[in-house]
Amino acid sequence: MSTTLIAFIVLDLVVSVAVVLWVLRRRQAQALRGSTGSASGARPGLTTAEALAAARGEGKPGTLGSLPPAVAASVERAVRDGQLIEAIKAVRDATGLGLKESKDVVDRLAAELRR
Repeated sequence: MSTTLIAFIVLDLVVSVAVVLWVLRRRQAQALRGSTGSASGARPGLTTAEALAAARGEGKPGTLGSLPPAVAASVERAVRDGQLIEAIKAVRDATGLGLKESKDVVDRLAAELRR
C-alpha cells in the first residue's frame, strides 16, 4: 500500500469518529433539554404548558398547579417546615423551571398556606 492511501484511510477514520462524537453530543444535549425539545428546559414527564401552569399557580390552590401529587406533597411539607430552599429545589427538579419561576411557585404556596 502506498503512503498516500494509508493517510487517506486514517483521515477517513478520524473524520468518521468526529462525526459520531458530534451526533452523540447532540443527542445528549437534546435528552438534557427533555423529550419536548422546548426552550424552557422542561423535563420529559412534564410538558411546557404544564410547567408554565405550575409557575402561574394554576390548578387548585396549594397543590402547585399540575405538579405530580407526590412532588406537590413534598413541596408543601417543606414549605410548612420552613425549608423554602428545599421546596424550590424540588419544584425545579420536577418541572425544569428556572430559579425565579420555581421561587414564585413556592412563594405562592407559602402565601396560600398562611391564609
